Amino acid sequence: MSTKAFKKGGVIFKQGDASDCMYDILWGKVGIYVNYGTPEEKLLTTLETEQFFGEMGMIEGLPRSATAVALTNDTKVRIITPETFQELFKESPARV
Repeated sequence: MSTKAFKKGGVIFKQGDASDCMYDILWGKVGIYVNYGTPEEKLLTTLETEQFFGEMGMIEGLPRSATAVALTNDTKVRIITPETFQELFKESPARV
């Protein structure tokens, strides 16, 4: 599993992007928005450390239904693919 850091305002993925992974927030906060960057922008939820997001896209294989944006500096996420999901389950079964 790889990790990636984002500055505040960094887009993790965009609404409509392909969905081939999910994310585990290792540190920071992430906002989930629809219509991000438009007058119709709406914040759906705010997620924090040790929360997952993007799992439905990975499971269903459908385009992303929202945009994920880092809300804090140095937000760090772990990228989980279908191939590495079992590794996560073995590492932290209580969280999955």
